[in-house]
Amino acid sequence: MATLQKIRSHGALLLLIVGLAMLAFIVGDFLNSGAAFFSRSRENVGEIAGQKITIMDFEKSINQLTEVYKIESGRQDFDERMHAQIRNQVWQEAVLTNSLRNQADKIGLTVTPKEVTDLCIGPNPSPLISGRRAFADETGNYNPYIFMQFYQSMHNEEYADNAQVQQFKDYWNYWEKTIALNHLQQKYMAVLQGSIVANSIDAKAQFNARQQTKVVDYVYESYFSVADSLVKVSDSEIRSLYQQRKEQYYKQEPNRSISYIVFPVIPSEEDYKEVETWIDDLKEEFSTISLEELPLMVNANSDVLYDATNYSKNTVPEKYKDFAFSAKAGAVTEVSFEDDTYSMARLVENGYSLPDSVKLRYIYLQDNNKTQIDSIINAIKHGAKFEDMVSRYAGEADAEKIGWLTEQSLTPEISAQAMTKAKNELFTTPAGMGVQIFQVVDRTAPTPKAKLAILERKVNASSKTYGKIYNSAREFVLAHNTEAKFKEGAQEQSLTLVPATNILKNQDQINGLDQSRKIVRWAFEAKEGQVSDIFECGKNIVLATLTDVNESEYRPIAEVQMELRQQLLNDKKAEVLKQKMQGAESLEALAQTLGTDVLTAEGVRASSSYFGPAGQEPALVGEAFRLADNTLSAPVKGQRGVYVINVKQTTTESGEFNAEQEIAQLNQRYSYSIPQYGMYSVADRCLNWVESEKIKVVDNRANFY
Repeated sequence: MATLQKIRSHGALLLLIVGLAMLAFIVGDFLNSGAAFFSRSRENVGEIAGQKITIMDFEKSINQLTEVYKIESGRQDFDERMHAQIRNQVWQEAVLTNSLRNQADKIGLTVTPKEVTDLCIGPNPSPLISGRRAFADETGNYNPYIFMQFYQSMHNEEYADNAQVQQFKDYWNYWEKTIALNHLQQKYMAVLQGSIVANSIDAKAQFNARQQTKVVDYVYESYFSVADSLVKVSDSEIRSLYQQRKEQYYKQEPNRSISYIVFPVIPSEEDYKEVETWIDDLKEEFSTISLEELPLMVNANSDVLYDATNYSKNTVPEKYKDFAFSAKAGAVTEVSFEDDTYSMARLVENGYSLPDSVKLRYIYLQDNNKTQIDSIINAIKHGAKFEDMVSRYAGEADAEKIGWLTEQSLTPEISAQAMTKAKNELFTTPAGMGVQIFQVVDRTAPTPKAKLAILERKVNASSKTYGKIYNSAREFVLAHNTEAKFKEGAQEQSLTLVPATNILKNQDQINGLDQSRKIVRWAFEAKEGQVSDIFECGKNIVLATLTDVNESEYRPIAEVQMELRQQLLNDKKAEVLKQKMQGAESLEALAQTLGTDVLTAEGVRASSSYFGPAGQEPALVGEAFRLADNTLSAPVKGQRGVYVINVKQTTTESGEFNAEQEIAQLNQRYSYSIPQYGMYSVADRCLNWVESEKIKVVDNRANFY
């Protein structure tokens, strides 16, 4: 009872404690769920038309497109600029894909799997397949054999875990996806084109605009003829015009401006001497090492790997052309220096001839059956037609013409035989679980060939040289750690201070500086007036100071007030000139009063905004087609000044109005212009049949890259 009484006496305190505990539990749960929410939001690279783009999906698309570029270019490594280009392309494709699908769904447009399959591997493949460099022969034409080899390799289960096969799959999946999107785009454009057509009123307007031309006399007075001091423009008028224009002309993204100093990392004299000594020291070994060990020696030392290429006089490096085809095997050139590179070459072999290219055809057997292979080869050797072997082994063989191929476009295993076999000769190579039987259909005439081993080393700044330049930059930034000191120090040491303005958050480079994305990130994290630490940008060390932070949605009025003031001045000068030119009895009298000449604009058409020597003056063209002949106009405000015009002559060309023909011409014009405008609109705005809505695009890429 005493215990119970004690609890009762402290009831208020206990309620408070329990309440706080419950509050802590609720808040903790909220914070945990909130943390999960914010964590999920941080995973999103962006949002397009309501579709969230996660960092995982974005990176997957980047990796896929990177593999595409590797296959297309034949390269395996890319610099920062190329990686940035790939990231931007993935984002642009995401914007187009999501915005297009957003609109296609509204009108029920789809692309079926069968359509995609037909466009990819059907008898008439999409130009996105037939136009791929990866599937082209040496003539640049689509080669079904090369495509088939690729497609079979990709679907060969034996090599499912092979890295190259996975690369092929990434390549193929990208083009499948792109072809589907392209076909959807074509369907969407067809809907747009079918919904916007010319009518008889459009046709008549076009016909009339083309038929009539006018000769127009005019007198004009330039805005420059009125002194600025004669008209006044107030600050309130500038602000008013700015408010009218800012939504259309002056919108901007948040941006930054910096000034920076570049310390180029260039080789020193010691670096040149070091590479020269290096190549001189290797010359004896390079000259005497055995042919068996030569490739290993070159690959271990040279910037250029040994590739056993059979050079012709057209493909050999220019500086080695005479040497390659006149020296004896084993000869070595003198060391040469060109473009900061020391090099020398050893002649491995010459005095032999091979064709530059061969024309092949093949039979692919899915099963490596030696008896069957021998049977096919013997049959062909004894007069059987190559193509007939397909019929005999239906379901087990494929025969195709490959076309003309160079040594470089063939695998070493195939080229080693193809380039040495005579016309009509046969040879085999393995292909997965099966085998390929090749026949040399034709070959170009053999030409002299040569093999070279090239030892090459480019001179780069050594770590010692880099350290000296780095320390100089470090000393500068420590001594000049404010914007004012930074600029003062640059002037004192005669260092060039480079401005970079209007830097955007997702910008990849600053003024072409390699690997300068890091400076952009810093600029959006730093405070105005702050001086950066050292940035390593390719072969440059860079220091920067943040000179301006602009978070405004619109360009500030201070940046545009000069053009606004000039527009207002011209408007007011136009009124002055109109008063001066009003009431003239003739152009000649007006010209005499103004001390100028009567000018003539010939060939004025309603279909063009050009007005003779005056250039683009749409207001004058409109006035010319409103006036009757030999009628003096009132003063007209133009682009360059104020004009008074008189239509001297109107000529109507002969010809009968053909509504059907005019409509066809207009529709053809629409067919060219609508796809361009339509896809621009889709990427920037959600088109629907009633109104245009802006697509909501949230771009968070700067948080990740």
